[in-house]
Amino acid sequence: MKQPGLFFVLFGALYLACYQSKQPATGRQQVRNLIFYAGGALLPLCLVVIWSALSGSIDRFWFWTVTYVREYGTMVSWTVALSRFTVGVSRLVDGFTWRSAARLR
Repeated sequence: MKQPGLFFVLFGALYLACYQSKQPATGRQQVRNLIFYAGGALLPLCLVVIWSALSGSIDRFWFWTVTYVREYGTMVSWTVALSRFTVGVSRLVDGFTWRSAARLR
């Protein structure tokens, strides 16, 4: 179960789309780069699906990656999850102050 990895892939795509090097990529180059990136991100998943299908365990693969995650992910509503998240973050940052790097020198 590595579904949170999807957020790493999305972050990578966003970074790739927005990153400006010394020579900015043209629109066509950016699209090509994103297609290659998406292909590289999807290749491991496709290989695992093919391997699962060939080994006869696609039903277990589907259960652990889709069915179980859907049931586990809906145990708490979005509003409760957001409330718990905000309480946790506020406890985490309580007492910390923001200091700029210039003031630390």
